[in-house]
Amino acid sequence: MNQIKKLVIASYTKNSLDEKRVAKIATYLSKSELREYIKALKAFERQNTVIVTLADANEKAVVEDFSNLFKNKKIVIKKDMSLIAGVKIEDFDDVYEFNLKEKIDNIVSFINE
Repeated sequence: MNQIKKLVIASYTKNSLDEKRVAKIATYLSKSELREYIKALKAFERQNTVIVTLADANEKAVVEDFSNLFKNKKIVIKKDMSLIAGVKIEDFDDVYEFNLKEKIDNIVSFINE
């Protein structure tokens, strides 16, 4: 494992980014190393975060449910009123979208054929 990846891993305490550690590490890096470090931090954060988009829900219950499904990942809740009775789950490069509007559109297009 290269040095930057080791520094990224060392920047976390209990699965949370430790700002004090990041600031301390950043003081020892050159400008180009700092750019690489920030890029690696962002990538690591994307890999360890699941974004759940809902129309409206009890955030605490949703976070609890998704935490059980995606162990050791941070759950971020977003609200989007255009998702009618649906959910959109973004897990790094994988995106899953389930919503009532999409189902209705599929049924209407099937009937019109």
